[in-house]
Amino acid sequence: MMLAVDLFMYYSLKNRRTDKGRCFYYGPVMLTTLAATPLVLADLIRHVLQDVDIWKECDRAPNVIWNDDCLWSSSQYHCTLPPSHCIPDDMENMTNLSFIGVLFTIVFTYSGFICLALGTLWNADICSKCSDMKQQWRELRTDTIN
Repeated sequence: MMLAVDLFMYYSLKNRRTDKGRCFYYGPVMLTTLAATPLVLADLIRHVLQDVDIWKECDRAPNVIWNDDCLWSSSQYHCTLPPSHCIPDDMENMTNLSFIGVLFTIVFTYSGFICLALGTLWNADICSKCSDMKQQWRELRTDTIN
């Protein structure tokens, strides 16, 4: 889906004005392609790297539930059970996220969606359209008053 959004943003470049500079012309594409896409996909990539054992989960001793060595592991949640389990399914919620869980699930994902929203609104030139609607509203209101 992100690929489709990125392709649409690139496709819509032909409709953008070039006289306002390169930042205005390429800004929406860069915001969605270079910022939003990697941020939105970061947690999915973390899951894949964890599943194929490239980025290991916390390797804990049999009597250890959680320790500081687990900070940079790919574990999404603070473990509450000894190995070989981590956390019961009913406790998988926002309050039990580890540092990596907060970073990827909350910070990266929501930052990505904010960049995606800003990029698509910028591409749609929503500010000038709202300004035009404001002007049309004023014209309609003055017509009804007179």
